[in-house]
Amino acid sequence: MQDKQRSVDSVSEAAADAAPVFARSVRLLTLGGLWLPPESAPEAGRQLYAKYSLCMGVFTLVNVLGEAGGMVFVDAPMPVRANNLISTLWRFLALAIFHQSLAHVRSLQALRAEAERMARMRHGDHGFGVVEHNVAALQKRARLVVNRLVLAYICWFTYSSTGVVTTPAVDWMASGVRPSPFMASKFWLLSEPDTPAKEVVMALSQAVSQYTCTVINVGYITFWGGLTIFLSFQARILGVLVRSIPFRASTAGPTSEKMVKKRLVHCITLQQDILNAAEEVNNAVRAFILILFLVSLCFIGVMLFLISGAGGANGVLMATLMILICTNCLVGISTYSSDQLRTMNEEVVHDVMATDWSSATPALQRLVYIMLMRATKPPSLWCWRAFRVGLPTWLQVTHLHIVHLSFLKNKQECPQHTCDFSSPFHIL
Repeated sequence: MQDKQRSVDSVSEAAADAAPVFARSVRLLTLGGLWLPPESAPEAGRQLYAKYSLCMGVFTLVNVLGEAGGMVFVDAPMPVRANNLISTLWRFLALAIFHQSLAHVRSLQALRAEAERMARMRHGDHGFGVVEHNVAALQKRARLVVNRLVLAYICWFTYSSTGVVTTPAVDWMASGVRPSPFMASKFWLLSEPDTPAKEVVMALSQAVSQYTCTVINVGYITFWGGLTIFLSFQARILGVLVRSIPFRASTAGPTSEKMVKKRLVHCITLQQDILNAAEEVNNAVRAFILILFLVSLCFIGVMLFLISGAGGANGVLMATLMILICTNCLVGISTYSSDQLRTMNEEVVHDVMATDWSSATPALQRLVYIMLMRATKPPSLWCWRAFRVGLPTWLQVTHLHIVHLSFLKNKQECPQHTCDFSSPFHIL
């Protein structure tokens, strides 16, 4: 009786732990207007949130048009316009994310529900009670990784956005020169603000705009990245389950064969669930990954232009480092999660080969062949239909960043001469 009660308690604890896997990302998505209320929510609340989501979309569109209009139509020096282009790209990324989320909002919620189901799955009910402790440890680690990833992105991009908002305001108060991010407000006003109240409204609108776009970008990126990493942990759990199957016992009799077949069918079902979820994730984010890479390359190009005309100023150096770190963070989560998903699914082949599957009955060996064939084509994220996303892609982007910093270092050391910085390790 005590063992039964302990088992019930362990199930309840596992369900409680598994519930908040994507809670932080969902809160960010809800705050950014990218999430649909549950069916059980009151109709009035659903309609109110629909209006809020529409307002967020219109506000993001207005931000993009304002920043782009200020960059094109407002008379300003070219470096100021270049800085404004970075702000425009950040808002354009938020607008693209908003559009992508509306197009795949049902898939987004379905995948989240499927991931929560996997997190609550009790493999012990299918004959894997021996490794239940190891599976629970992996599930707990998956939850920690996902939640820490979201928290890290929230902290970093909130810090970056705070710098973007406060630094121009401090420079404005110190020098009296209107900073470049306020060009959007100037574009909508069609003239210079003539009262202190309008200047305050401009500063507040810029801050709200920056943080709104940050919430949308961080919520969307961390949700898909966290979901992909979570699926990679499920593939690792699949490997643990496969290694625990006693294939040799299937030859002992019909009862033993039925027990082994039950475990093997459960593993094949779990593998198919992982593959289906990964395919749905890829269909939902491949267009977004293409936009993300293009925006990141534009970030690098704009900073190269600023460095070429700034003479290696310290302010430009710090801005460059911030942009490069943000770009690496944006691209890094897609490449890392895609690489983990592909690697963990490939490991299933090694996990199968580590067992005594060749001693199983012919009927079970045919099931093993099915699992091996599926594992030989592991899923991964794609940048549209052009190329697979993985750590080599991130290393190529990092190589561009090293060349970028090498150019800056040479610009500082010999601004009057042409230096040889063809080697990316010149900066070292």
